[in-house]
Amino acid sequence: LQNHEFVAQLSQFSSVEQLMNANENLGTLQMMSASQSNTQVAGLIGKDVEANGNIMRHTSEGPDQVAFELDSPAKTVNITIKDATGKIVRTMELSDLGAGTRKEAWDGKDLAGNMMPTCNYKVEVTAKDAEGKDVKVSQKFTGKVTGVRFEGGVPLLEMGDTTIQIADVIAVREAGGTVP
Repeated sequence: LQNHEFVAQLSQFSSVEQLMNANENLGTLQMMSASQSNTQVAGLIGKDVEANGNIMRHTSEGPDQVAFELDSPAKTVNITIKDATGKIVRTMELSDLGAGTRKEAWDGKDLAGNMMPTCNYKVEVTAKDAEGKDVKVSQKFTGKVTGVRFEGGVPLLEMGDTTIQIADVIAVREAGGTVP
């Protein structure tokens, strides 16, 4: 090899070695960042979380709240509560509701007036305006974070027997704090 070719190859080897070191350092930084994020998510355990979704957990601690948001005023709002098998447990009809966030109480009873067992229920909320057109409804639910698990590097919040993605979280509050 000519001297200038030899020096050029040494320079290339040096550049490759520096790139490999930089790549290794970036991998370490990525791992440290993920660990820090995981630690922060674990700090949600014991907190009350409000999230997007149509789940409601019926407990013995008092009336359950069906939470939803109407994009515009609604002439009629229908709330359907279903058990895990999809069977309709209860329906509620409301009228003349303004736009905004709403919470409606469910006494935990089925259509026949029997108290339902403590478990998760699926809630469907539909709304129509005065002209009979659909009103956009966003459903929400609240619960206490009881654990965190990681699947494929993605943190999932456990709320009793319900699991949600961190991306669905709208608000986090101290346990027992008021949720608007």
